[in-house]
This record gives sequence, structure tokens and C-alpha cells, in this order.
Amino acid sequence: MKIFNFYRKNTGNIGDQYSTPLKYFEFPNFDIYQYDLHSEVTEEVLQEIKGSVVIFGGGGLVANDYFEKNIKKIINSAPKKVIWWGVGHNSHTEENINEYPIYLGDEDLIGLRDFGVKFEWVPCSSCMHPLFNNEYIPTRKVVVYQHKHHPLNLDNFEVMDNYTEIDKVIPFLGSAEIVITNSYHGAYWTSLLGKKVLLVNPFSSKFHYFKNEIKISHKFEYGNDLINLPLPDTNLLEICIAKNIEFKEKIDRLIKGF
Repeated sequence: MKIFNFYRKNTGNIGDQYSTPLKYFEFPNFDIYQYDLHSEVTEEVLQEIKGSVVIFGGGGLVANDYFEKNIKKIINSAPKKVIWWGVGHNSHTEENINEYPIYLGDEDLIGLRDFGVKFEWVPCSSCMHPLFNNEYIPTRKVVVYQHKHHPLNLDNFEVMDNYTEIDKVIPFLGSAEIVITNSYHGAYWTSLLGKKVLLVNPFSSKFHYFKNEIKISHKFEYGNDLINLPLPDTNLLEICIAKNIEFKEKIDRLIKGF
């Protein structure tokens, strides 16, 4: 039996690279095939999907025109079961926030990273990365972690972007008391590390569905924005890990005997 995993694989964005749950969980009785949802959904791949298990995720794959065409092709290729694992709403307009596409079907196993919506909450599986097991002592008050394609232009701080290797990014986030970011995973990973987050200039619906409270600033002001930030949830990492393990167990029960 085959499992086909579709996510944003061929990109320098490490949030996309490390969001696939198949980096952290094994399916020993299945042959695993991983493809980039945007660039590798060929007719040959679509022919192979029929009767197999498809896992979408993770990443901001839902309600995004960049992925919609290929998602529909995959679903229409008659997989035996479709699983959505740690994916999220990612509309770059404000028009369809809270509206989820009908291709999230009743027969699917759906676990979205979006908290407080009608689907089960399953946070991004990157929480399983072993770098989060380390202790990071803060040596800086504030750092900036920005999306490479949406620079914040806050040059008064040390800056890193989301096209940097993860073994540099996580210690960088852990080195600060406060992280200013406009990256989904920048905010998520900082929260997992128990640090304070300021989310600046959100450009997508994905920023509206975090489980923990995150302050948003649409126009950064140094004096005002860095005070009264929500305290981090020190249990968030443990909670996110537990939810992913629980979801994996649901999948194992679902596909047992396939």
C-alpha cells in the first residue's frame, strides 16, 4: 500500500520544508512518496494515487489559489482515503476568512492547524523537531524573524529570514526575549519556545488562527508595540506534541488493514 504526501516540498522556506509530518512519524507497512503540491503533480503521479492514501500537509495549503487546482486534481484521482494533517487556511485577502473549501470532504480525516474553527485542531507537526528539546537562554531583548518575500525593514534589530537553515533559526528565536515576525512559523516556533511574540503586518488569513494569544501590529511602533505583550503559554509545546501523537494514532487505526 502506498502513501502519497503532498506539501510545499521544493522551496527554500523552512517553515514549508519542516511542516510535513512524515519527517517525524513513520508508517512502516507503507511505501511513502512525497511530492511538491505546486510543481510535481504530474499525470503519472495522478495515475498512481488511485486506491492509495493521500496525506496533505502541513503548511498553508487551504483556500489558496496557488494550490487549489492541484488539490482538486488529486482528490478527483480517487484515493482510498484523504488525510489533512496540520494544514491551514492561507488566503491572501480578507474576503474568505472562516470559509473553508468544499473539498475538505466529510469522508476525510481532517486535522487543521487553525484553532477555534469547525474542524479538529492539529497544530503543525514541526513541533516534533528535536531542536525544541534544547534549552535556550535569552541573550537579546528583541530580534526580528521575517518572511523573505515580505521584508519588515526593521534594521535596528538583528534580523533573520525564513530561508535560513532551521538549526540556525530555532537557536536565534530562542536567544531573544521578544521576537518580531511576519512569518507563520516564526510566530509558531517562538511560541513553542515560550517567548513573547509581536506579529507585524500580517498578510494572510493564516495569522488569525493561532491557539495562543499573539499581539498584532499593522504599523510597528517601537515604544507602544513591545509593551504588554501576552505572556507565553509554557505548556504549548507539550500540548502540540500530544495532539500530533493523538492524530497519528487516529490515522493508524484508520488505515490498519489497508
